[in-house]
Amino acid sequence: MYGLTRERAIWLHHHSAEYQRARVDMFKMFGRTCHLCGHGGAGVADHLKPVALYPFQPISPLAMRPAHGRGYPCNECPQHNGKPRRCNEIKGIRVGTKLNTSQEW
Repeated sequence: MYGLTRERAIWLHHHSAEYQRARVDMFKMFGRTCHLCGHGGAGVADHLKPVALYPFQPISPLAMRPAHGRGYPCNECPQHNGKPRRCNEIKGIRVGTKLNTSQEW
């Protein structure tokens, strides 16, 4: 991915066929349990190192984990601003964030 602009590298992480394959492989490896809250039903890929901060990282299923997000909210965690929690969006571009959830850790 070197030689690309930052914007193009970010786009590839979310739209390329390589990313789509890596996302499918990630769900096969890690299942559908959200790595942020521990509840099932995760449907988005959370990059462990946020793409916005590290746009030139390799596209790999090992660099992602299942999370709740747009279209796949967590219905078990406490609501966020009156809406079902979307763990990945609440986490934002921080690295290694644990969320306050209904799950005891």
